[in-house]
Amino acid sequence: MPLTSQGSLFGLYDGQSSGNNVNSAWSGCNTSEPNINAQTADLFQVFTSFGLALLNVTAGGTVNVLPATVTPGTLVARIQMSQAAYNTLPTSPSAAQIMAAALPANNVGQQLDVFQISTQIATINVAGGNGVIFRFLYNGSTATS
Repeated sequence: MPLTSQGSLFGLYDGQSSGNNVNSAWSGCNTSEPNINAQTADLFQVFTSFGLALLNVTAGGTVNVLPATVTPGTLVARIQMSQAAYNTLPTSPSAAQIMAAALPANNVGQQLDVFQISTQIATINVAGGNGVIFRFLYNGSTATS
C-alpha cells in the first residue's frame, strides 16, 4: 500500500510488532526513548507557552482537545505554541484550529501529515506489509488504513 499523502512533518514510525494482528499502530511503535511505554504514552501533544495542554493524541489514537490529563512523555513529539499563535484561538478551539495555529506554515502550505505509523510486515489490513496504517493529519484528525 503506498503512502496516502505527500509525507509527514515528524516522520514515519514502524508501529507494527510481530503477532499484532489487530493492526494497532501504537502497540509496537519503535522509538529511541526506552523509558516510554508505547502502550500508554501519548503519541503527540500541543502545549501553550505557559504549559496548558491544548491537544493530545493518545496511545489509542484518539485526539483530545483541552485534555484533562496528558502523559509525561510522548512517542512522536510535544510541541509548544507561541503566545501570539495561542491568542488567535477562540475560547473553545477545535482540533483543526489548534493545529492551524500550532503549525501555520503546514496548514496553508503542503498540508503534510503531522506523523505516520507504518507496518513493515503483513497484517490483516496490509496484506503485503510496507504500508501506512495510521496517520495524524495536518487538520487534527486521524486516518487508519
